[in-house]
Amino acid sequence: MNNLPFFLQFTVRRRATPDQDNQAHKALATVIVFAANDVTARSRAGRLIGANLLEIESFDRIQRIHASRVPTLDKVLRDLFSKAEFFGGALHLDFYPARPFDQR
Repeated sequence: MNNLPFFLQFTVRRRATPDQDNQAHKALATVIVFAANDVTARSRAGRLIGANLLEIESFDRIQRIHASRVPTLDKVLRDLFSKAEFFGGALHLDFYPARPFDQR
């Protein structure tokens, strides 16, 4: 069975450690993995996120990437796609504060 590219997004946060302050930062995790189906894609993406010491707060979306759409991806997603082709999966994180600055 052929592995297909999947685009997934999750809301994640860093795993708390005793030496960190309690200001856990959240991130939008964008993952591209190659898998036979969406169930396997979600599983692989979850393992990739966990291997980077992150916890999943929510699953946001999944979409299969059609070959005709790859050339239209922006630079960040094209680079992520290239890494996923080589390694089977790749992760990009966009961090933001867990609480708005005015509530700190």
